[in-house]
Amino acid sequence: MKFGDKLKQLRNERGYTQPQLAELAGIEQSYLSKLENERSVPSGDIFTKLLEVLEISLADFMENLDPKSERQLKQIPEVAQHFQAHQLQIISNRKRWLINCSILFVLGFGTVFAGFQKVFFQEYVYNYASEGIVLAGESKEIFSNWDKSIPRPLTSSREDMRKSNAIRETERLKMYQRKDEAYQISYDYKGRQFNVPVEGGSRTFHMVKDVETPRWQNKFLMLIGVLFAVAGIMGLIIERKASH
Repeated sequence: MKFGDKLKQLRNERGYTQPQLAELAGIEQSYLSKLENERSVPSGDIFTKLLEVLEISLADFMENLDPKSERQLKQIPEVAQHFQAHQLQIISNRKRWLINCSILFVLGFGTVFAGFQKVFFQEYVYNYASEGIVLAGESKEIFSNWDKSIPRPLTSSREDMRKSNAIRETERLKMYQRKDEAYQISYDYKGRQFNVPVEGGSRTFHMVKDVETPRWQNKFLMLIGVLFAVAGIMGLIIERKASH
């Protein structure tokens, strides 16, 4: 819309005649007629007074004006400052948009990498087993090396060997009766074995096996990451097209 057309439109919307608006703005009617007919450009003071009388802001008045009217009005310092501030705002918004799109892309790539490499959700399940409770003062491996505490026979005589075998069988039976198996499943690798205190003593857990089990959390991370990355790329493409 041309400057003169918009001035005339606003005057009519406010219910002013040319003489009335000219009087309120402190200018001649003939001068106002020239402004409305695009035969003159207002000075800064007159333009400011017209905006004041018409009760409209500079930003609202400049909205939807044609390029020729914009160039003419830029001769007014206030209008020039308005366009400069507007241009700076556009640049600032563009930078913010580019930064946000870049963050989205990097975040998306990182999330896909985390899901693919199982950074947060390991897919190996470690199975641990304990044969029983280790009493205070006993070896942590008592259930696997209980026979090492049995004294060797003093001689190789039949009697000493019989006594040694009897002790060994008694100890074996005791350990068998003490067996109280317990199991733990963990996504965290705790080593080949580990010991934890329990009521009455402690338990030594040995890793039995590890099994790779897919987890939906990693697939979800990769999906979210792809969406973030695509959103970042699309944002950059949209910004590039809009700036041309």
